[in-house]
Amino acid sequence: MKKCLCMLLCSLTMMCHINAFGMKDSMIVLQNKSIKLEFDKETGAWKGFIDRKSGREILAAGSSDIIMDHLWLPRLNTDEISKAMEAGNTITLTQGWKFTPDPPSGGEAAGYLQGDFQTGDWIATPIPSERGVGDNRLHNRVGVFWYRTTFNLPNDWDGKDLTMIIGAVDDFDTTYVNGKEVGAIGTETPFNWETPRVYPVPASFLRQTNTLLVKVTNGAFDGGITQGPVLIGLTSALRNPIMPGRKLDHFSSMREGSNRILALTTHQGDLQYTLQYALLGDSPYLTRILTVRNISSKDITLNGLYCVTPPIALGSRQSVIFPGTLPVGDNSMIYMPRRGVLSPRSEDPLAIIWDADNKIGAGAWFYDEAEFSPVSVQRIADGITIQHKPQIEITLKPGDSVSPGVQYIWVLDGTRDAVLKGVQKVYSLIGLKAPSNHLPNLARKILYCGFPGGTPEMGFSGYGGFPAMDAYLPTLKKMGISLMWLLPTWYHGTGKRWNLYAPFDQLKVDPLLGTQKQLQKLGSDAKKDGIGLMFDLVPHGPPDFTPLAKDHPEWIEQNQDGTNHYEWGQLSFDYAQPGWRNYMERAAEWDAKTFDAVGARVDCGAGGPPNWKPGLPYRPSFSTLGGGLAMNQAIRDGFVKVNGDAVLLPENYTGANIFYRYADLDYDAQFYYLMGDLQSNNATPMEWASSLETFLGDQQLTLPPGALKMRWISNHDTVSWTFQKGRPAKIYGVPKMRALMAVCAFIPGVPMLYQGDENPALYGGKGEDNIAYLTEIYGLRNRMPVLSIGKADYQAVKASGGVFSCLRTYGKTRALVLISFNPKPTRSELVFHVHMEGKWKDMLGGRAFELERHGVVKMSPYQTRVLVKE
Repeated sequence: MKKCLCMLLCSLTMMCHINAFGMKDSMIVLQNKSIKLEFDKETGAWKGFIDRKSGREILAAGSSDIIMDHLWLPRLNTDEISKAMEAGNTITLTQGWKFTPDPPSGGEAAGYLQGDFQTGDWIATPIPSERGVGDNRLHNRVGVFWYRTTFNLPNDWDGKDLTMIIGAVDDFDTTYVNGKEVGAIGTETPFNWETPRVYPVPASFLRQTNTLLVKVTNGAFDGGITQGPVLIGLTSALRNPIMPGRKLDHFSSMREGSNRILALTTHQGDLQYTLQYALLGDSPYLTRILTVRNISSKDITLNGLYCVTPPIALGSRQSVIFPGTLPVGDNSMIYMPRRGVLSPRSEDPLAIIWDADNKIGAGAWFYDEAEFSPVSVQRIADGITIQHKPQIEITLKPGDSVSPGVQYIWVLDGTRDAVLKGVQKVYSLIGLKAPSNHLPNLARKILYCGFPGGTPEMGFSGYGGFPAMDAYLPTLKKMGISLMWLLPTWYHGTGKRWNLYAPFDQLKVDPLLGTQKQLQKLGSDAKKDGIGLMFDLVPHGPPDFTPLAKDHPEWIEQNQDGTNHYEWGQLSFDYAQPGWRNYMERAAEWDAKTFDAVGARVDCGAGGPPNWKPGLPYRPSFSTLGGGLAMNQAIRDGFVKVNGDAVLLPENYTGANIFYRYADLDYDAQFYYLMGDLQSNNATPMEWASSLETFLGDQQLTLPPGALKMRWISNHDTVSWTFQKGRPAKIYGVPKMRALMAVCAFIPGVPMLYQGDENPALYGGKGEDNIAYLTEIYGLRNRMPVLSIGKADYQAVKASGGVFSCLRTYGKTRALVLISFNPKPTRSELVFHVHMEGKWKDMLGGRAFELERHGVVKMSPYQTRVLVKE
């Protein structure tokens, strides 16, 4: 196998609550008052899913024939293929092959489909071929390659349909006969690099002499046409080229309180699989758990898991929604290519399928605190499958078993918002919510991030260290800043070995920035000014030559081959290692006691790579998400021990909401990505406004209780070497940048201002500073609690002309936030979905407005108004 020793495929079923078990003809039935599931008695395949409220069948017609319900790879039926070969009903296609890299322009490739092979450096190659067997040039053949050969057909095959078989292609392929596509396998297919290709070739595609062309895409390691047989034969002789599906060993049912549980057990070779489905009371929710057990006498390594639903068909206009991430909003199935795959930008495992015509939706979320379980969807016929990929890595000893997480699925009739909010019940069941002992009034804070040494543009030097940052406190206070996050201030060495994010000792202040007393004074002075001090803790490990690394080899992660793992140019320490977590907890305690720190950002807080060091009490992949959660908890506990509360901010670009188990504040990287995409795509003002409103509205419906997002438009990474690689003033222009600063200030969350964006002189830039502007909008936010802790409604008021709208409500106070993304003056027409009549005053401009059933507000280019009812 490629990339892993063993991976598991399981088709997922939707969660439901059951009142009864039963048999219906050849079906096993599991049902409650809300939903009914039906499984094939012989195979365990999920055949039916009925919403009992409406009587609607949720699964697409024929779905059991489309979705592979095996717990292992499809295998060729070698007996049938051998008989067809012996009878002369097949011809082999292993001779005369050539390959060439994908041409730099599309013209040559288009010519290939027309039979023009004059361009390209075509090289002879054995087929099939694997490294060490045949063509050693397959090693690291990464990229796109074209393979071709020709074949002649027997005269008596004229007018007959044929079937082509290729044992395996590594990784993806699109296969053509005489320029016409006969089949393709891509990312939508689990274990694509070792899945047999069985493609029908209609008689109408064929000639006496034919050209077979295979476009192969390989992402890593070896690639090409790697396994045989490679042949074509009469379809009449190859009716069952894939081995029949599995059979159940047994099934059982039981009650657990109000829940009904059905367990289906089967095996293949050395592994036994038990799929457990539970209907939760009488609600429209179900869970599914897969348990894998090693029934052999040898160790077996598992690497990855696929959990896939059969195609869900709610209506002809159904859409896919990934709340709180990209792509934004409702992604219609109509525009998804058949077998096309759609994945969100984040790794939060939430996906929603919604049909507005029938007012019904289905949602799925995967609960696993050990590994990430990213989600994707695929269009299959008239339905959409939801696929989760728990990224488990483990070696099972004989008799050992593992269950990597729980799939939650629900189906709800009603409104779109109700379906999205369906995930809130899952959060309640697993107890997921933001910590309650967070820093008081955290939602009302405004955060400033800076480094006492200087900005990336200045090589993190030249600013003046702790004294200079201390001297800057009056400016921060003037702007209304109430939290200050300092990038790493711990000892990093000197000279060529100096690296801001490779601390040698996290219990020692970096002398390049000043003394411990100067840092203590900075913390004390900030506290007097009402500014809480946050540090930046770096748990991914030090350089290998440091005493910390030499004294604690047990903290170092190992690769699967036994070598030490390096990350970011230094040793990778295991986030899940108790000793290392204890060290970082002590560092947090020291920060709180010594410098009055209220919390910290955790660099690379989403976890590390798998740790294959022998003898660990947890599986290798636990060091990823599980380790990240454990490290965040340890650091947070350090601050809580001293202060009784904390603000813990993990650097979490994954977007996974499970981090709210310990995070008081979380990166809103998805919001940052959205703004960047809108800018790079030259979005219209109307697209800016509607996309921001839709994103933020969907996001708040699906955040865990108490969750807060850090809202930002740049940070120390994005201005230098990642993503936009530039300052927002340059990327957006100052007027639009200020509009985005206002959005961050006036939506729920904690706005973060990165050092230099208030004044380009701080990073050696030129232009007008934004201190007066930020003082105005941050000052208004601080004076009016409705703008920080008020409820937000992005649908109550709709504004035309590219104007973003958000209605904030706190007690009897309401504030209508209007922010123009139009570079031209506009008369924005307001459409109200709630009562808005009366007199309103713009708290930023002082102008009064009389609003009736519909209103009109004049907006200057990129202007912000905050209307408050008088």
